[in-house]
Amino acid sequence: MPSARRLGRAGQRPDLPRPRGARPLRCSEKGSDVFIGAPQLTPELIRALAKVAGVHLFTEGKATVWAAEGCISLQAHETGPLVLNTGRQGKVVDALDGKALGDGPEVTLTLKKGEVRVIKYPKF
Repeated sequence: MPSARRLGRAGQRPDLPRPRGARPLRCSEKGSDVFIGAPQLTPELIRALAKVAGVHLFTEGKATVWAAEGCISLQAHETGPLVLNTGRQGKVVDALDGKALGDGPEVTLTLKKGEVRVIKYPKF
Protein backbone atom coordinates (compact mmCIF):
# COMPACT_ATOMS: atom_id res chain seq x y z
CA MET A 1 0.00 0.00 0.00
CA PRO A 2 1.41 3.44 -0.88
CA SER A 3 2.42 5.72 1.93
CA ALA A 4 2.33 9.52 2.04
CA ARG A 5 4.45 11.91 4.03
CA ARG A 6 4.89 15.64 4.30
CA LEU A 7 8.14 16.84 2.75
CA GLY A 8 8.51 19.51 5.42
CA ARG A 9 7.76 23.16 5.91
CA ALA A 10 9.06 25.88 3.64
CA GLY A 11 12.63 26.76 4.51
CA GLN A 12 13.56 23.32 5.82
CA ARG A 13 14.83 22.04 2.44
CA PRO A 14 16.52 24.88 0.54
CA ASP A 15 17.13 22.50 -2.39
CA LEU A 16 13.33 22.21 -2.90
CA PRO A 17 11.76 25.68 -3.04
CA ARG A 18 8.02 25.47 -2.40
CA PRO A 19 4.92 27.58 -2.73
CA ARG A 20 2.48 27.65 0.17
CA GLY A 21 0.08 24.75 0.55
CA ALA A 22 0.20 21.02 1.15
CA ARG A 23 3.08 19.10 -0.42
CA PRO A 24 2.83 15.42 0.39
CA LEU A 25 5.07 12.88 -1.30
CA ARG A 26 3.61 9.44 -2.02
CA CYS A 27 6.05 6.60 -2.60
CA SER A 28 5.13 3.19 -3.99
CA GLU A 29 6.74 0.36 -5.92
CA LYS A 30 5.83 2.25 -9.12
CA GLY A 31 7.69 5.41 -8.08
CA SER A 32 7.01 8.70 -6.30
CA ASP A 33 4.15 11.15 -6.73
CA VAL A 34 4.17 14.74 -5.48
CA PHE A 35 0.86 16.44 -4.71
CA ILE A 36 0.89 20.22 -4.39
CA GLY A 37 -2.10 22.17 -3.08
CA ALA A 38 -0.88 25.56 -4.30
CA PRO A 39 -2.62 26.96 -7.41
CA GLN A 40 0.62 27.78 -9.22
CA LEU A 41 3.92 25.93 -9.42
CA THR A 42 7.01 28.09 -9.57
CA PRO A 43 9.69 27.35 -12.17
CA GLU A 44 12.11 26.76 -9.30
CA LEU A 45 9.86 24.08 -7.78
CA ILE A 46 9.29 22.35 -11.11
CA ARG A 47 13.05 22.40 -11.80
CA ALA A 48 13.83 20.97 -8.34
CA LEU A 49 11.28 18.18 -8.76
CA ALA A 50 12.62 17.39 -12.22
CA LYS A 51 16.13 17.06 -10.77
CA VAL A 52 14.86 14.71 -8.06
CA ALA A 53 13.18 12.62 -10.78
CA GLY A 54 16.33 12.56 -12.92
CA VAL A 55 14.71 14.45 -15.81
CA HIS A 56 16.98 16.27 -18.29
CA LEU A 57 16.80 20.05 -17.84
CA PHE A 58 17.27 22.07 -21.01
CA THR A 59 18.19 25.20 -19.05
CA GLU A 60 18.84 26.37 -15.50
CA GLY A 61 17.95 29.88 -16.66
CA LYS A 62 14.67 31.71 -16.29
CA ALA A 63 12.67 30.48 -19.26
CA THR A 64 9.63 28.41 -20.10
CA VAL A 65 10.65 25.40 -22.17
CA TRP A 66 8.72 22.90 -24.30
CA ALA A 67 10.69 20.12 -25.96
CA ALA A 68 9.84 17.09 -28.09
CA GLU A 69 11.42 15.08 -30.89
CA GLY A 70 14.38 17.32 -31.63
CA CYS A 71 12.57 20.65 -31.27
CA ILE A 72 12.70 23.11 -28.38
CA SER A 73 10.46 26.12 -27.95
CA LEU A 74 11.46 28.56 -25.24
CA GLN A 75 10.35 31.91 -23.90
CA ALA A 76 12.78 34.06 -21.91
CA HIS A 77 11.59 35.42 -18.56
CA GLU A 78 14.36 38.03 -18.48
CA THR A 79 16.77 39.81 -20.81
CA GLY A 80 20.26 38.38 -21.10
CA PRO A 81 22.18 35.21 -21.88
CA LEU A 82 20.44 31.85 -21.56
CA VAL A 83 22.44 28.62 -21.64
CA LEU A 84 20.56 25.87 -23.47
CA ASN A 85 21.64 22.26 -22.92
CA THR A 86 20.25 19.93 -25.59
CA GLY A 87 21.86 16.92 -23.92
CA ARG A 88 23.31 15.87 -27.28
CA GLN A 89 26.30 16.61 -29.48
CA GLY A 90 25.54 18.18 -32.84
CA LYS A 91 24.45 21.26 -34.70
CA VAL A 92 21.81 23.48 -33.03
CA VAL A 93 19.82 25.68 -35.43
CA ASP A 94 16.99 28.20 -35.39
CA ALA A 95 14.00 26.21 -36.67
CA LEU A 96 12.43 29.23 -38.39
CA ASP A 97 15.33 30.69 -40.37
CA GLY A 98 17.80 27.78 -40.35
CA LYS A 99 20.60 29.92 -38.83
CA ALA A 100 23.26 27.92 -36.99
CA LEU A 101 23.31 28.78 -33.27
CA GLY A 102 26.25 26.59 -32.30
CA ASP A 103 27.20 23.02 -31.51
CA GLY A 104 25.57 21.11 -28.68
CA PRO A 105 25.22 20.00 -26.12
CA GLU A 106 25.46 23.59 -24.77
CA VAL A 107 24.63 26.75 -26.68
CA THR A 108 24.30 30.25 -25.19
CA LEU A 109 21.53 32.45 -26.59
CA THR A 110 21.11 36.17 -25.94
CA LEU A 111 17.40 36.86 -25.53
CA LYS A 112 15.09 39.71 -24.59
CA LYS A 113 12.43 39.29 -21.92
CA GLY A 114 9.40 37.64 -23.53
CA GLU A 115 11.28 36.60 -26.66
CA VAL A 116 10.32 33.19 -28.04
CA ARG A 117 12.66 30.95 -30.04
CA VAL A 118 12.05 27.62 -31.76
CA ILE A 119 15.18 25.53 -32.04
CA LYS A 120 16.10 22.24 -33.69
CA TYR A 121 18.78 19.91 -32.33
CA PRO A 122 19.83 16.33 -33.13
CA LYS A 123 17.28 13.77 -31.95
CA PHE A 124 19.80 11.00 -31.30
